[in-house]
Amino acid sequence: MEFVALDFETANADMSSICQLGLVLFKDGSLLEEWKTYIDPEDFFNEINVSIHGIDMTTIMGAPQTADVQRSVRRNDETPDSDRCRNHRAEPLSL
Repeated sequence: MEFVALDFETANADMSSICQLGLVLFKDGSLLEEWKTYIDPEDFFNEINVSIHGIDMTTIMGAPQTADVQRSVRRNDETPDSDRCRNHRAEPLSL
């Protein structure tokens, strides 16, 4: 079985305030690849979120914005194919 797990971190309670994206590819229970990037959420950082993941304004300084990362993931051969990506509910994910 081959699948991609992904994880988002957010700057605050707004689910669109993504400040980090991570993707990992598993095959037959083994980790094959991993990829991550910080993202400039163009939003404020809530101290509760920062206390959970440790990412703050200084961490994302100079990081790409969400749209740039999305375009990069879509065209990058090193990132997993969308048919292997699943969200927390194990549903296919549209990249």
